[in-house]
Amino acid sequence: MKIARLGLLALVFLLTNPPVPAQEREDLPKWKIDPYTNNEPEAYKAAGYERFHRVMIHEDLSVTEVMQVLGEGLEMIWVETEHFVIGSTLPKYKLPGDKILKERVAEEYERLREVLPEIPKKAPRTLDRWLRVHLYAMRCEEVYDRVQEILGVTDESFPAGRNSLVKGEYMGEGPYLGQRGKYVVLLTEKKSTLHRFATTWCDGNFQPDSPIVHNFFQQWTMLYGTSPELAEGYFGNDARMHMNLAHGITHAMLAGYKGYLHDLPVWLREGIAHCVVNDLDARYHNFVQIVDQFPNEKKLWIWEPRVRNLVKNEAALPFATVSQWLTPDRFRIGHHLNLWSRVDYLMKSDPKKFASFVGKMKERIKVPGGTSVSVEQILKRQQEAWDLVYGISFEEFDAAWGEWVLDTYSKK
Repeated sequence: MKIARLGLLALVFLLTNPPVPAQEREDLPKWKIDPYTNNEPEAYKAAGYERFHRVMIHEDLSVTEVMQVLGEGLEMIWVETEHFVIGSTLPKYKLPGDKILKERVAEEYERLREVLPEIPKKAPRTLDRWLRVHLYAMRCEEVYDRVQEILGVTDESFPAGRNSLVKGEYMGEGPYLGQRGKYVVLLTEKKSTLHRFATTWCDGNFQPDSPIVHNFFQQWTMLYGTSPELAEGYFGNDARMHMNLAHGITHAMLAGYKGYLHDLPVWLREGIAHCVVNDLDARYHNFVQIVDQFPNEKKLWIWEPRVRNLVKNEAALPFATVSQWLTPDRFRIGHHLNLWSRVDYLMKSDPKKFASFVGKMKERIKVPGGTSVSVEQILKRQQEAWDLVYGISFEEFDAAWGEWVLDTYSKK
């Protein structure tokens, strides 16, 4: 089973209503009214939303058009945050007897109450549909903040529109890490809802039991969609779906960084996504591709001692090999251990250098009109960026990384 296959990520962008008069709110069906803001503009803006329900997926596709295809009777909540457009049909969810999940949700709930004071003082055991939307909106924005931190950028690092440089440097064609459109996220109770969307607007480009990833190329907008029914129901647990979403939108943001002109090598983008997920809940790794069955079971999710043993036994793959992984080619768990730990070391040993390296990897690569960036060009750019930022051989890097792993990673 492929737990997740992420390729070119596309963010689904759009949201909801502009300020709505009280009479119009009264005419809305009950499910469209957020009980914690009552759809009051001042309340939902204080909570970090720009609008509810009336939104655009991208500049040429409205939610109204989307719902005509998905089914106007489908009770899909649409919200727009600072960087995301989110559509959700997730049902209410009873928290399972998972201590780690309960503690994390309780901590998230306290932060949510700071901007949504009308929610109950204590996190309920069952999250209603609107609470789940609020939690996922906050989670998306927190992943966005974390990726910006990794990249060493802020919103001010990117142009407001097209054909503009920032301090003399090309940073893309829009304010959302270089993309024009906000990142779009679809969270659907039924995977068939995702399939209808993909069949209509993503050229049918999806795997039947995997999330949707799509780039609206002309609109510079990326979309990611997932469902608790995917991966044979593996994402039915909210912690697993949360980690799948964090992994997926991290890939989307890295693709969109400085405008989606070419991909980062898979070792680099997947390594960053693993690091983001590990900080949230290391029990539920996700993968661009993996052929192993359920690699998180039986505590195999504890990666540090496994990598430490690889280094100790001189069984780790050399970085000269890892660095050539541009796409996932029947990856197994060992591939992921090798790429994750290299990125973990680079990020922790010198965050500024790592941000500089990724930034240089995403600078425009000039190609003749009508052609795409080639594998050879990406590898050439990688070597140039590595030499400029790190200035050491891959063999020297392996030695430094190995010492760090033995000194830093736990034995059990």
